[in-house]
Amino acid sequence: MSLSNKPRRVPFLWILLPYALGIAMGSLIGRTLIWPLWLLGIAIALSALWGARRSTKLWICAILMCSCLAGMLRYWSNLPDAPPGEDLPPREAEIVFQIKTLFQSRDPAKVSGIGSIVDTPIHLNYLEKQKVYFSLSTNRLEESKLTKGERIGAIGLIEGLDASQLQAGFKSYLANQHVAFIYSRGDALAIEKRASSFHYWMSWSRERLGAVLANNKLPDSELTGAFKALMLGQKGELSSEQRELFLQNGTMHLFAISGLHIGVIATCIHQLVAFVRLPRRYRPAITLVFVLLFVLVTGGAASSWRALLMVACFYLCQINRRQASPLNALALSAIIYLVILPSQLFQAGFQMSYFTVASILMFGLPLARSLNQATPLFAALPHSLRSKFQRGLIVSKRWIVDGFGISVAAFTASSLLGAYYFHILPSYGILINLIALPLASLAIISGFIAILLSPIPFPLDTIFNNAAITLIHLIQELLRAVQQLPLASIELENVSAAMLLVCLAVVGSLITWSYAKSESPKALVYQSIPMLGSSAALLLTVANS
Repeated sequence: MSLSNKPRRVPFLWILLPYALGIAMGSLIGRTLIWPLWLLGIAIALSALWGARRSTKLWICAILMCSCLAGMLRYWSNLPDAPPGEDLPPREAEIVFQIKTLFQSRDPAKVSGIGSIVDTPIHLNYLEKQKVYFSLSTNRLEESKLTKGERIGAIGLIEGLDASQLQAGFKSYLANQHVAFIYSRGDALAIEKRASSFHYWMSWSRERLGAVLANNKLPDSELTGAFKALMLGQKGELSSEQRELFLQNGTMHLFAISGLHIGVIATCIHQLVAFVRLPRRYRPAITLVFVLLFVLVTGGAASSWRALLMVACFYLCQINRRQASPLNALALSAIIYLVILPSQLFQAGFQMSYFTVASILMFGLPLARSLNQATPLFAALPHSLRSKFQRGLIVSKRWIVDGFGISVAAFTASSLLGAYYFHILPSYGILINLIALPLASLAIISGFIAILLSPIPFPLDTIFNNAAITLIHLIQELLRAVQQLPLASIELENVSAAMLLVCLAVVGSLITWSYAKSESPKALVYQSIPMLGSSAALLLTVANS
Protein backbone atom coordinates (compact mmCIF):
# COMPACT_ATOMS: atom_id res chain seq x y z
CA MET A 1 0.00 0.00 0.00
CA SER A 2 1.29 3.44 -0.89
CA LEU A 3 1.99 5.97 1.78
CA SER A 4 -0.99 8.09 0.69
CA ASN A 5 -3.34 5.19 1.38
CA LYS A 6 -2.08 4.36 4.86
CA PRO A 7 -4.19 5.29 7.89
CA ARG A 8 -3.18 8.77 9.06
CA ARG A 9 -2.76 10.09 12.56
CA VAL A 10 -5.49 12.49 13.67
CA PRO A 11 -4.01 14.63 16.47
CA PHE A 12 -6.99 17.00 16.51
CA LEU A 13 -9.19 14.06 17.49
CA TRP A 14 -7.49 14.06 20.92
CA ILE A 15 -8.90 17.56 21.43
CA LEU A 16 -12.28 17.07 19.73
CA LEU A 17 -13.48 13.99 21.64
CA PRO A 18 -12.88 15.29 25.20
CA TYR A 19 -14.13 18.73 24.18
CA ALA A 20 -17.40 17.22 22.86
CA LEU A 21 -17.64 15.11 26.02
CA GLY A 22 -17.31 18.30 28.09
CA ILE A 23 -20.17 19.92 26.14
CA ALA A 24 -22.35 16.86 26.77
CA MET A 25 -21.47 16.88 30.48
CA GLY A 26 -22.22 20.61 30.68
CA SER A 27 -25.72 20.02 29.27
CA LEU A 28 -26.39 17.28 31.82
CA ILE A 29 -25.16 18.78 35.08
CA GLY A 30 -26.28 22.36 34.59
CA ARG A 31 -24.41 25.62 35.04
CA THR A 32 -22.61 25.22 38.39
CA LEU A 33 -19.19 25.87 39.95
CA ILE A 34 -17.98 27.98 37.03
CA TRP A 35 -15.19 29.86 38.80
CA PRO A 36 -13.73 26.81 40.60
CA LEU A 37 -13.68 24.98 37.27
CA TRP A 38 -11.89 27.92 35.62
CA LEU A 39 -9.23 27.76 38.33
CA LEU A 40 -9.00 23.98 37.97
CA GLY A 41 -8.59 24.34 34.20
CA ILE A 42 -5.76 26.85 34.63
CA ALA A 43 -4.02 24.53 37.10
CA ILE A 44 -4.35 21.57 34.71
CA ALA A 45 -3.04 23.69 31.81
CA LEU A 46 0.01 24.65 33.84
CA SER A 47 0.51 20.98 34.72
CA ALA A 48 0.35 20.10 31.03
CA LEU A 49 2.99 22.73 30.24
CA TRP A 50 5.22 21.46 33.04
CA GLY A 51 4.78 17.84 31.93
CA ALA A 52 5.56 18.67 28.30
CA ARG A 53 8.79 20.47 29.26
CA ARG A 54 9.81 17.52 31.43
CA SER A 55 8.99 15.03 28.65
CA THR A 56 6.62 13.03 30.84
CA LYS A 57 3.33 11.43 29.83
CA LEU A 58 1.46 13.52 32.39
CA TRP A 59 0.83 16.30 29.89
CA ILE A 60 -1.31 14.01 27.71
CA CYS A 61 -3.81 13.38 30.52
CA ALA A 62 -3.73 17.06 31.41
CA ILE A 63 -4.54 18.09 27.81
CA LEU A 64 -7.49 15.67 27.72
CA MET A 65 -8.84 17.03 31.00
CA CYS A 66 -8.31 20.62 29.81
CA SER A 67 -10.24 19.93 26.61
CA CYS A 68 -13.12 18.41 28.57
CA LEU A 69 -13.28 21.36 30.95
CA ALA A 70 -13.06 23.80 28.02
CA GLY A 71 -16.08 22.14 26.38
CA MET A 72 -18.08 22.32 29.59
CA LEU A 73 -17.22 25.97 30.26
CA ARG A 74 -17.81 27.01 26.63
CA TYR A 75 -21.25 25.39 26.66
CA TRP A 76 -22.19 27.19 29.88
CA SER A 77 -20.86 30.52 28.61
CA ASN A 78 -23.01 30.21 25.48
CA LEU A 79 -26.23 29.60 27.42
CA PRO A 80 -28.56 32.60 27.58
CA ASP A 81 -30.02 33.60 30.92
CA ALA A 82 -33.42 32.10 31.64
CA PRO A 83 -35.90 34.71 30.36
CA PRO A 84 -38.40 36.05 32.91
CA GLY A 85 -41.97 35.20 32.03
CA GLU A 86 -41.01 31.98 30.26
CA ASP A 87 -43.39 29.99 32.49
CA LEU A 88 -46.32 32.40 32.18
CA PRO A 89 -49.45 31.25 30.30
CA PRO A 90 -49.88 32.20 26.62
CA ARG A 91 -50.89 35.82 26.12
CA GLU A 92 -51.60 38.22 23.28
CA ALA A 93 -48.81 40.67 22.52
CA GLU A 94 -48.06 43.33 19.93
CA ILE A 95 -44.30 43.39 19.40
CA VAL A 96 -41.58 44.27 16.90
CA PHE A 97 -39.00 41.63 16.00
CA GLN A 98 -36.07 41.47 13.60
CA ILE A 99 -35.92 38.49 11.25
CA LYS A 100 -32.80 36.35 11.75
CA THR A 101 -33.86 33.25 9.81
CA LEU A 102 -36.68 32.77 7.30
CA PHE A 103 -38.22 29.37 6.65
CA GLN A 104 -39.51 28.95 3.12
CA SER A 105 -43.18 28.13 2.70
CA ARG A 106 -45.33 27.27 -0.31
CA ASP A 107 -48.15 29.37 1.17
CA PRO A 108 -47.52 33.05 0.27
CA ALA A 109 -49.98 34.13 2.99
CA LYS A 110 -47.81 32.66 5.77
CA VAL A 111 -44.36 33.54 7.07
CA SER A 112 -42.29 31.70 9.65
CA GLY A 113 -38.77 31.81 10.99
CA ILE A 114 -36.64 32.86 13.94
CA GLY A 115 -36.30 36.44 15.09
CA SER A 116 -35.08 38.63 17.92
CA ILE A 117 -37.58 40.80 19.78
CA VAL A 118 -36.55 44.48 19.64
CA ASP A 119 -39.60 46.39 20.95
CA THR A 120 -42.55 45.55 23.19
CA PRO A 121 -45.21 47.28 25.31
CA ILE A 122 -43.85 48.47 28.64
CA HIS A 123 -45.48 45.62 30.61
CA LEU A 124 -43.68 43.07 28.39
CA ASN A 125 -40.26 44.72 28.29
CA TYR A 126 -38.67 41.53 29.70
CA LEU A 127 -39.22 40.01 26.24
CA GLU A 128 -36.76 42.39 24.57
CA LYS A 129 -33.64 40.76 23.05
CA GLN A 130 -35.19 37.30 23.43
CA LYS A 131 -35.17 34.91 20.48
CA VAL A 132 -38.58 33.88 19.22
CA TYR A 133 -39.95 31.44 16.65
CA PHE A 134 -42.73 33.17 14.68
CA SER A 135 -45.44 31.75 12.43
CA LEU A 136 -47.77 34.49 11.24
CA SER A 137 -50.20 35.48 8.50
CA THR A 138 -49.13 38.17 6.02
CA ASN A 139 -52.65 39.09 4.84
CA ARG A 140 -52.51 42.47 6.59
CA LEU A 141 -49.14 43.41 5.13
CA GLU A 142 -49.01 45.67 2.09
CA GLU A 143 -45.93 43.74 0.93
CA SER A 144 -46.17 40.02 1.72
CA LYS A 145 -42.64 39.22 0.60
CA LEU A 146 -40.24 39.60 3.53
CA THR A 147 -36.45 39.56 3.71
CA LYS A 148 -33.99 38.48 6.36
CA GLY A 149 -32.89 41.48 8.46
CA GLU A 150 -36.21 43.39 8.31
CA ARG A 151 -38.00 44.54 11.45
CA ILE A 152 -41.64 43.47 11.54
CA GLY A 153 -44.45 44.80 13.70
CA ALA A 154 -46.93 42.06 14.53
CA ILE A 155 -49.72 40.97 16.85
CA GLY A 156 -50.20 37.40 18.00
CA LEU A 157 -50.12 34.88 20.83
CA ILE A 158 -46.77 34.46 22.59
CA GLU A 159 -45.91 31.54 24.87
CA GLY A 160 -42.76 30.07 26.39
CA LEU A 161 -41.10 27.05 24.78
CA ASP A 162 -42.05 24.14 27.05
CA ALA A 163 -38.76 22.42 27.95
CA SER A 164 -40.60 19.40 29.35
CA GLN A 165 -41.80 18.47 25.85
CA LEU A 166 -38.39 18.60 24.16
CA GLN A 167 -37.64 15.47 22.17
CA ALA A 168 -35.77 14.77 18.95
CA GLY A 169 -37.88 17.12 16.87
CA PHE A 170 -38.53 20.71 15.84
CA LYS A 171 -38.89 22.01 19.40
CA SER A 172 -35.54 20.48 20.27
CA TYR A 173 -34.05 22.29 17.25
CA LEU A 174 -35.52 25.57 18.50
CA ALA A 175 -34.19 25.00 22.01
CA ASN A 176 -30.69 24.37 20.65
CA GLN A 177 -30.99 27.68 18.78
CA HIS A 178 -31.70 29.29 22.19
CA VAL A 179 -35.26 30.18 21.17
CA ALA A 180 -37.24 30.91 24.33
CA PHE A 181 -40.68 31.86 22.96
CA ILE A 182 -43.14 30.85 20.25
CA TYR A 183 -45.18 33.61 18.55
CA SER A 184 -48.12 32.37 16.47
CA ARG A 185 -51.83 32.65 15.69
CA GLY A 186 -51.49 36.25 14.63
CA ASP A 187 -50.64 38.67 11.84
CA ALA A 188 -47.63 40.59 10.62
CA LEU A 189 -48.82 44.20 10.54
CA ALA A 190 -46.08 46.35 9.01
CA ILE A 191 -42.42 46.49 8.05
CA GLU A 192 -41.00 48.83 10.69
CA LYS A 193 -37.47 48.90 9.25
CA ARG A 194 -36.08 47.69 5.95
CA ALA A 195 -33.21 45.24 5.71
CA SER A 196 -29.71 46.29 4.69
CA SER A 197 -28.66 46.53 1.05
CA PHE A 198 -26.58 43.39 1.53
CA HIS A 199 -29.61 41.33 2.55
CA TYR A 200 -31.58 42.67 -0.40
CA TRP A 201 -28.71 41.81 -2.72
CA MET A 202 -28.68 38.23 -1.43
CA SER A 203 -32.43 37.95 -1.86
CA TRP A 204 -32.24 39.38 -5.40
CA SER A 205 -29.36 37.03 -6.29
CA ARG A 206 -31.32 34.03 -5.02
CA GLU A 207 -34.33 35.01 -7.15
CA ARG A 208 -32.08 35.60 -10.16
CA LEU A 209 -30.50 32.17 -9.82
CA GLY A 210 -33.95 30.62 -9.48
CA ALA A 211 -35.01 32.32 -12.73
CA VAL A 212 -31.89 31.01 -14.50
CA LEU A 213 -32.59 27.46 -13.31
CA ALA A 214 -36.22 27.73 -14.45
CA ASN A 215 -35.07 28.43 -18.00
CA ASN A 216 -35.87 24.93 -19.28
CA LYS A 217 -38.53 23.05 -21.19
CA LEU A 218 -40.72 22.59 -18.07
CA PRO A 219 -40.39 25.87 -16.14
CA ASP A 220 -43.56 25.44 -14.05
CA SER A 221 -43.31 21.73 -13.33
CA GLU A 222 -42.52 20.01 -10.03
CA LEU A 223 -39.25 18.87 -11.60
CA THR A 224 -38.12 22.49 -11.87
CA GLY A 225 -39.19 22.98 -8.26
CA ALA A 226 -37.06 20.01 -7.23
CA PHE A 227 -34.17 21.41 -9.30
CA LYS A 228 -34.37 24.75 -7.45
CA ALA A 229 -34.57 22.90 -4.14
CA LEU A 230 -31.50 20.85 -5.06
CA MET A 231 -29.39 23.82 -6.19
CA LEU A 232 -30.54 26.51 -3.75
CA GLY A 233 -31.82 24.54 -0.77
CA GLN A 234 -35.36 25.89 -1.25
CA LYS A 235 -37.33 22.94 0.12
CA GLY A 236 -40.54 24.96 -0.14
CA GLU A 237 -40.35 24.41 -3.92
CA LEU A 238 -41.05 20.70 -3.41
CA SER A 239 -44.63 19.51 -3.70
CA SER A 240 -46.15 17.58 -0.80
CA GLU A 241 -45.94 14.36 -2.86
CA GLN A 242 -42.28 14.96 -3.57
CA ARG A 243 -41.49 15.68 0.09
CA GLU A 244 -43.15 12.45 1.15
CA LEU A 245 -41.39 10.48 -1.58
CA PHE A 246 -37.92 11.75 -0.72
CA LEU A 247 -38.51 11.51 3.03
CA GLN A 248 -39.74 7.93 2.92
CA ASN A 249 -36.70 6.88 0.88
CA GLY A 250 -34.13 8.66 3.04
CA THR A 251 -33.04 11.11 0.32
CA MET A 252 -34.38 14.37 1.74
CA HIS A 253 -30.77 15.26 2.54
CA LEU A 254 -30.27 16.00 -1.17
CA PHE A 255 -32.15 19.28 -0.69
CA ALA A 256 -30.11 20.61 2.23
CA ILE A 257 -27.10 22.64 1.10
CA SER A 258 -24.48 20.40 2.69
CA GLY A 259 -21.31 18.47 1.97
CA LEU A 260 -22.57 17.08 -1.35
CA HIS A 261 -23.38 20.52 -2.76
CA ILE A 262 -20.40 22.37 -1.32
CA GLY A 263 -18.03 19.58 -2.37
CA VAL A 264 -19.32 19.55 -5.95
CA ILE A 265 -19.40 23.36 -6.22
CA ALA A 266 -15.92 23.71 -4.68
CA THR A 267 -14.55 21.10 -7.09
CA CYS A 268 -16.13 22.85 -10.08
CA ILE A 269 -14.74 26.24 -9.06
CA HIS A 270 -11.31 24.78 -8.31
CA GLN A 271 -11.21 23.13 -11.74
CA LEU A 272 -12.38 26.37 -13.35
CA VAL A 273 -9.62 28.49 -11.77
CA ALA A 274 -7.12 25.78 -12.69
CA PHE A 275 -8.41 25.86 -16.29
CA VAL A 276 -7.78 29.61 -16.57
CA ARG A 277 -4.27 28.96 -15.23
CA LEU A 278 -4.39 31.08 -12.11
CA PRO A 279 -1.33 30.55 -9.87
CA ARG A 280 -1.69 27.45 -7.72
CA ARG A 281 -1.17 29.30 -4.44
CA TYR A 282 -4.21 31.54 -5.11
CA ARG A 283 -6.63 28.75 -6.05
CA PRO A 284 -7.78 27.76 -2.54
CA ALA A 285 -8.53 31.38 -1.57
CA ILE A 286 -10.45 32.08 -4.80
CA THR A 287 -12.39 28.82 -4.44
CA LEU A 288 -13.33 29.61 -0.84
CA VAL A 289 -14.47 33.14 -1.72
CA PHE A 290 -16.85 31.90 -4.42
CA VAL A 291 -18.12 29.05 -2.24
CA LEU A 292 -18.73 31.59 0.54
CA LEU A 293 -20.82 33.69 -1.86
CA PHE A 294 -22.79 30.57 -2.80
CA VAL A 295 -23.44 29.82 0.89
CA LEU A 296 -24.62 33.38 1.54
CA VAL A 297 -26.87 33.53 -1.51
CA THR A 298 -28.51 30.19 -0.67
CA GLY A 299 -29.45 31.43 2.78
CA GLY A 300 -26.49 30.42 4.94
CA ALA A 301 -27.99 27.25 6.43
CA ALA A 302 -26.03 25.60 9.23
CA SER A 303 -25.25 22.58 7.05
CA SER A 304 -23.71 24.81 4.36
CA TRP A 305 -21.50 26.62 6.90
CA ARG A 306 -20.32 23.24 8.25
CA ALA A 307 -19.44 22.06 4.76
CA LEU A 308 -17.65 25.33 3.95
CA LEU A 309 -15.64 25.01 7.16
CA MET A 310 -14.69 21.44 6.22
CA VAL A 311 -13.40 22.61 2.82
CA ALA A 312 -11.47 25.50 4.41
CA CYS A 313 -9.85 23.20 6.99
CA PHE A 314 -8.96 20.70 4.25
CA TYR A 315 -7.11 23.43 2.36
CA LEU A 316 -5.46 24.55 5.61
CA CYS A 317 -4.26 21.03 6.46
CA GLN A 318 -2.83 20.67 2.96
CA ILE A 319 -0.22 23.27 3.88
CA ASN A 320 1.42 20.60 6.03
CA ARG A 321 2.43 18.23 3.26
CA ARG A 322 3.63 15.55 5.69
CA GLN A 323 0.21 15.18 7.30
CA ALA A 324 -2.39 16.34 4.78
CA SER A 325 -5.09 14.13 6.29
CA PRO A 326 -8.75 14.76 5.42
CA LEU A 327 -9.66 13.24 8.81
CA ASN A 328 -7.47 15.78 10.56
CA ALA A 329 -9.19 18.56 8.60
CA LEU A 330 -12.59 17.12 9.54
CA ALA A 331 -11.69 17.06 13.24
CA LEU A 332 -10.32 20.61 13.08
CA SER A 333 -13.50 21.91 11.42
CA ALA A 334 -15.63 20.21 14.10
CA ILE A 335 -13.54 21.83 16.88
CA ILE A 336 -13.87 25.30 15.34
CA TYR A 337 -17.61 24.86 14.77
CA LEU A 338 -18.24 23.68 18.34
CA VAL A 339 -16.17 26.51 19.79
CA ILE A 340 -18.40 28.99 17.93
CA LEU A 341 -21.70 27.13 18.46
CA PRO A 342 -21.32 24.45 21.17
CA SER A 343 -25.04 23.62 21.30
CA GLN A 344 -24.83 22.40 17.69
CA LEU A 345 -23.42 19.15 19.08
CA PHE A 346 -27.01 18.13 19.86
CA GLN A 347 -28.36 18.95 16.39
CA ALA A 348 -29.27 16.11 14.04
CA GLY A 349 -27.61 17.91 11.12
CA PHE A 350 -24.27 18.28 12.90
CA GLN A 351 -24.22 14.67 14.05
CA MET A 352 -25.22 13.24 10.68
CA SER A 353 -22.82 15.49 8.74
CA TYR A 354 -19.70 14.70 10.72
CA PHE A 355 -20.45 11.06 11.47
CA THR A 356 -21.27 10.39 7.83
CA VAL A 357 -18.19 12.16 6.42
CA ALA A 358 -15.97 10.43 8.98
CA SER A 359 -17.49 7.08 8.04
CA ILE A 360 -16.87 7.72 4.34
CA LEU A 361 -13.22 8.65 4.97
CA MET A 362 -12.49 5.84 7.44
CA PHE A 363 -14.71 3.10 6.05
CA GLY A 364 -16.17 3.89 2.62
CA LEU A 365 -12.99 4.82 0.75
CA PRO A 366 -10.87 1.99 2.26
CA LEU A 367 -13.70 -0.45 1.48
CA ALA A 368 -13.85 0.73 -2.13
CA ARG A 369 -10.06 0.42 -2.43
CA SER A 370 -10.14 -3.14 -1.04
CA LEU A 371 -12.96 -4.14 -3.40
CA ASN A 372 -11.13 -2.67 -6.39
CA GLN A 373 -7.98 -4.58 -5.46
CA ALA A 374 -9.98 -7.80 -5.00
CA THR A 375 -11.71 -7.51 -8.40
CA PRO A 376 -9.07 -6.48 -10.96
CA LEU A 377 -9.99 -6.35 -14.65
CA PHE A 378 -7.45 -7.40 -17.29
CA ALA A 379 -4.73 -7.60 -14.63
CA ALA A 380 -2.54 -9.83 -16.79
CA LEU A 381 -2.67 -7.38 -19.67
CA PRO A 382 -0.16 -4.47 -19.65
CA HIS A 383 -1.72 -1.02 -19.63
CA SER A 384 -0.25 -0.11 -23.01
CA LEU A 385 -1.93 -3.14 -24.64
CA ARG A 386 -5.42 -2.50 -23.30
CA SER A 387 -8.00 -1.28 -25.78
CA LYS A 388 -10.12 1.83 -25.21
CA PHE A 389 -13.09 -0.41 -24.47
CA GLN A 390 -11.12 -2.31 -21.83
CA ARG A 391 -9.89 0.90 -20.24
CA GLY A 392 -13.45 2.19 -20.21
CA LEU A 393 -14.59 -0.97 -18.42
CA ILE A 394 -11.87 -0.53 -15.80
CA VAL A 395 -12.83 3.10 -15.15
CA SER A 396 -16.54 2.21 -15.03
CA LYS A 397 -15.92 -0.63 -12.61
CA ARG A 398 -13.82 1.59 -10.37
CA TRP A 399 -16.50 4.30 -10.44
CA ILE A 400 -19.27 1.83 -9.50
CA VAL A 401 -17.20 0.24 -6.72
CA ASP A 402 -16.22 3.64 -5.31
CA GLY A 403 -19.87 4.68 -5.32
CA PHE A 404 -20.83 1.44 -3.59
CA GLY A 405 -18.24 1.95 -0.87
CA ILE A 406 -19.34 5.53 -0.23
CA SER A 407 -23.03 4.53 -0.24
CA VAL A 408 -22.44 1.69 2.23
CA ALA A 409 -20.47 3.96 4.55
CA ALA A 410 -23.05 6.76 4.38
CA PHE A 411 -25.91 4.36 5.11
CA THR A 412 -23.98 2.69 7.93
CA ALA A 413 -23.38 6.04 9.61
CA SER A 414 -26.70 7.79 8.98
CA SER A 415 -29.28 5.02 9.28
CA LEU A 416 -29.22 4.86 13.09
CA LEU A 417 -29.40 8.64 13.45
CA GLY A 418 -32.15 8.78 10.83
CA ALA A 419 -34.16 6.16 12.72
CA TYR A 420 -33.84 8.18 15.93
CA TYR A 421 -34.57 11.66 14.57
CA PHE A 422 -36.98 10.93 11.71
CA HIS A 423 -38.49 7.58 12.80
CA ILE A 424 -38.01 6.13 9.32
CA LEU A 425 -35.67 3.40 8.12
CA PRO A 426 -35.31 3.18 4.30
CA SER A 427 -34.63 -0.53 3.78
CA TYR A 428 -33.03 -0.05 0.37
CA GLY A 429 -31.02 3.00 1.35
CA ILE A 430 -27.71 1.63 0.05
CA LEU A 431 -29.19 0.85 -3.38
CA ILE A 432 -30.97 4.21 -3.56
CA ASN A 433 -27.96 6.31 -2.62
CA LEU A 434 -25.69 4.29 -4.91
CA ILE A 435 -27.71 5.63 -7.85
CA ALA A 436 -29.26 8.85 -6.51
CA LEU A 437 -26.06 10.49 -5.22
CA PRO A 438 -24.15 10.34 -8.55
CA LEU A 439 -27.25 11.53 -10.43
CA ALA A 440 -27.75 14.41 -8.00
CA SER A 441 -24.06 15.33 -8.31
CA LEU A 442 -24.36 15.43 -12.09
CA ALA A 443 -27.51 17.58 -11.78
CA ILE A 444 -25.63 20.04 -9.53
CA ILE A 445 -22.77 20.20 -12.03
CA SER A 446 -25.27 20.84 -14.85
CA GLY A 447 -26.91 23.61 -12.83
CA PHE A 448 -23.53 25.16 -12.07
CA ILE A 449 -22.61 25.19 -15.77
CA ALA A 450 -26.02 26.65 -16.65
CA ILE A 451 -25.48 29.51 -14.20
CA LEU A 452 -22.03 30.16 -15.69
CA LEU A 453 -23.43 30.23 -19.22
CA SER A 454 -26.55 32.29 -18.43
CA PRO A 455 -24.98 35.69 -19.36
CA ILE A 456 -24.22 34.40 -22.87
CA PRO A 457 -26.97 35.44 -25.33
CA PHE A 458 -27.16 31.95 -26.83
CA PRO A 459 -29.51 29.54 -24.97
CA LEU A 460 -26.74 27.19 -23.88
CA ASP A 461 -27.90 27.28 -20.26
CA THR A 462 -31.22 25.73 -21.36
CA ILE A 463 -29.41 22.59 -22.54
CA PHE A 464 -27.80 22.00 -19.15
CA ASN A 465 -30.99 22.86 -17.27
CA ASN A 466 -32.90 20.31 -19.35
CA ALA A 467 -30.18 17.74 -18.61
CA ALA A 468 -30.51 18.46 -14.88
CA ILE A 469 -34.29 18.07 -14.72
CA THR A 470 -33.95 14.84 -16.73
CA LEU A 471 -31.58 13.54 -14.04
CA ILE A 472 -34.00 14.61 -11.30
CA HIS A 473 -36.80 12.83 -13.17
CA LEU A 474 -34.68 9.65 -13.15
CA ILE A 475 -34.16 9.99 -9.39
CA GLN A 476 -37.89 10.38 -8.80
CA GLU A 477 -38.74 7.38 -10.96
CA LEU A 478 -36.15 5.32 -9.09
CA LEU A 479 -37.73 6.28 -5.76
CA ARG A 480 -41.23 5.51 -7.01
CA ALA A 481 -40.05 2.09 -8.21
CA VAL A 482 -38.37 1.34 -4.88
CA GLN A 483 -41.55 2.37 -3.03
CA GLN A 484 -43.35 -0.52 -4.70
CA LEU A 485 -40.96 -3.06 -3.16
CA PRO A 486 -41.92 -4.85 0.08
CA LEU A 487 -40.84 -3.07 3.27
CA ALA A 488 -39.44 -0.15 1.25
CA SER A 489 -39.50 2.04 4.36
CA ILE A 490 -40.11 1.00 7.96
CA GLU A 491 -41.78 3.50 10.26
CA LEU A 492 -40.45 3.37 13.82
CA GLU A 493 -41.78 4.55 17.14
CA ASN A 494 -39.62 6.60 19.47
CA VAL A 495 -36.11 5.13 19.60
CA SER A 496 -34.37 5.14 22.97
CA ALA A 497 -31.58 7.73 23.20
CA ALA A 498 -29.56 5.36 25.41
CA MET A 499 -29.82 2.61 22.80
CA LEU A 500 -28.79 5.06 20.08
CA LEU A 501 -25.67 6.09 22.02
CA VAL A 502 -24.65 2.48 22.64
CA CYS A 503 -25.21 1.47 19.00
CA LEU A 504 -23.34 4.51 17.68
CA ALA A 505 -20.43 3.83 20.04
CA VAL A 506 -20.23 0.19 18.90
CA VAL A 507 -20.50 1.00 15.18
CA GLY A 508 -18.02 3.88 15.50
CA SER A 509 -15.53 1.64 17.31
CA LEU A 510 -15.86 -1.05 14.63
CA ILE A 511 -15.30 1.53 11.87
CA THR A 512 -12.20 2.84 13.66
CA TRP A 513 -10.88 -0.70 14.14
CA SER A 514 -11.42 -1.57 10.47
CA TYR A 515 -9.68 1.67 9.47
CA ALA A 516 -6.65 0.70 11.55
CA LYS A 517 -6.60 -2.65 9.71
CA SER A 518 -7.11 -1.17 6.23
CA GLU A 519 -3.57 -1.98 5.08
CA SER A 520 -3.80 -5.60 6.22
CA PRO A 521 -3.98 -8.38 3.57
CA LYS A 522 -7.30 -9.35 5.18
CA ALA A 523 -8.65 -5.78 5.08
CA LEU A 524 -11.84 -6.81 3.29
CA VAL A 525 -12.65 -9.29 6.04
CA TYR A 526 -12.13 -6.65 8.72
CA GLN A 527 -14.23 -4.15 6.75
CA SER A 528 -17.19 -6.52 6.73
CA ILE A 529 -17.41 -6.32 10.53
CA PRO A 530 -18.80 -2.72 10.68
CA MET A 531 -21.47 -3.68 8.14
CA LEU A 532 -22.51 -6.65 10.27
CA GLY A 533 -22.43 -4.53 13.42
CA SER A 534 -24.56 -1.81 11.83
CA SER A 535 -27.06 -4.38 10.55
CA ALA A 536 -27.34 -5.92 14.02
CA ALA A 537 -27.82 -2.47 15.58
CA LEU A 538 -30.59 -1.64 13.08
CA LEU A 539 -32.36 -4.94 13.72
CA LEU A 540 -32.16 -4.30 17.46
CA THR A 541 -33.55 -0.78 16.95
CA VAL A 542 -36.46 -2.04 14.85
CA ALA A 543 -37.22 -4.82 17.34
CA ASN A 544 -37.32 -2.40 20.28
CA SER A 545 -39.20 0.45 18.60
